[in-house]
Amino acid sequence: MAAHCAEFAKKLGIEHRTTKIRWGEDGNPQKPTQAFEQVAREARYDLLLDALRTMGSNIIAFGHHADDQVETALMRLGKGSSILGARGMRRISRWGMRSTPQPWHTVDMNLLGMNTWIIRPLLSIPKDAILATCEARGLEYVTDQTNFQPDLTIRNAIRQYVAGTLTLDDIKQPAIRQDLLDVQKVLLKTPEFGADLTSGPMALRKAVKGVGLRETRMASDVDHILSQCRLPSPVGTILLSQSDLMQYTLDPTLSMAFIRRILRYLSPEPWGSLRAELRQRSKRSKVIVRNLFTPITANSLPFVSGSRVMWTPVVVRGGKIKDVASLRVHRDSRSGQEETLAWMASRQPEARKNEGLYADEIEKRQGQEVHDILSNTLKDPSRQQDTVEVLWDYRYRIRYTLGKMPSTIASHVLSPDNKVVIQPYGKWYSPRVVLKMGKCGDEVELAKLEEGQAPSQDWIKIDFIRSLDRL
Repeated sequence: MAAHCAEFAKKLGIEHRTTKIRWGEDGNPQKPTQAFEQVAREARYDLLLDALRTMGSNIIAFGHHADDQVETALMRLGKGSSILGARGMRRISRWGMRSTPQPWHTVDMNLLGMNTWIIRPLLSIPKDAILATCEARGLEYVTDQTNFQPDLTIRNAIRQYVAGTLTLDDIKQPAIRQDLLDVQKVLLKTPEFGADLTSGPMALRKAVKGVGLRETRMASDVDHILSQCRLPSPVGTILLSQSDLMQYTLDPTLSMAFIRRILRYLSPEPWGSLRAELRQRSKRSKVIVRNLFTPITANSLPFVSGSRVMWTPVVVRGGKIKDVASLRVHRDSRSGQEETLAWMASRQPEARKNEGLYADEIEKRQGQEVHDILSNTLKDPSRQQDTVEVLWDYRYRIRYTLGKMPSTIASHVLSPDNKVVIQPYGKWYSPRVVLKMGKCGDEVELAKLEEGQAPSQDWIKIDFIRSLDRL
């Protein structure tokens, strides 16, 4: 297959690169014996993103077609996704972040992923139409024979079952047979989808397209609600006016889309991962919406209902955000200022009660050490003018311009007794960069987030990198 692609690209005069996953090398995992499809997919995506980086590109086109779209939608439903998950893949999507933690050398790839885009120009075209075009134009193509092994992946089983070339009795793997039964069970319980595994390819493509159109309209509704209800708030937070929010009626599906958009923006889980979006569990979104629409009083309490995002009832008075406990004070004594009751959504602080048991994990999350990365770069004469970027809390980019670093700070960074760490500070879990002096135990604050910038040090810049857009 690789040789065919290389030869075809050569005929067209197009640059072609072939790269291989080096299992067990260069930070790659060992070749998996279980969950092969997921592990191989992540390794393949890592390889593609690195290739884009070396080529200086931030856009890649994938060849997914309409039948791939159906398979993806059905797999998502089978795994418990809401009806919105049945929209399948987007024509244009952000690459996003890796869903599983990786060593330091891949951290910058998550930053790169937030500015890399995937386009799928063939997504509305059925596979049969693509093959017919190839036949009509005399274009050679290669068929991956592993796609016809239903016992290999659930995707293969769905593909052949929908095409009518497979029965349940043909599937030898019990787990895959059960997965297929689960997909059909979900479809039969979801009449709004409009099709099931026995409906045939055309009906399933139509059903998935319908969900996609519905999701697009819903995304526009979420954009509108946010534009009308959001109030100014600190970086890395969202403040929603309760009175404005109560002007809208949110059905369960719209509620889910609205809450997931906010959580994806604020959660310290990797952007775009299921963990950052309640794992698409509608029960948790219902809890959040119910609380948001319950009138705020002086006795209202903060709560957390997934994705490590905290919802805090507040009162906005005189442009300042106050605790709702201040509502207990008689209105006459509150200067007659206009008050707005609101919900502040922010990153949930780390729990401290188990610090003794999980001290290492808490230190890893709260004080991400960057000393090695900075000192190793400074030690290399060819890189002393470099800009080093670090991702913190999966939400902030901290950029160090080494050429502007004061010489006194550089000497401290190069000392093995000292270290530079990034720590959270303040109520909203904002980052600050600290130099810890090993021998004396002193700490020097180098920079901290102030309205998205770190003006006190021109060699350090802090940016919130999450996007609230639909993509």
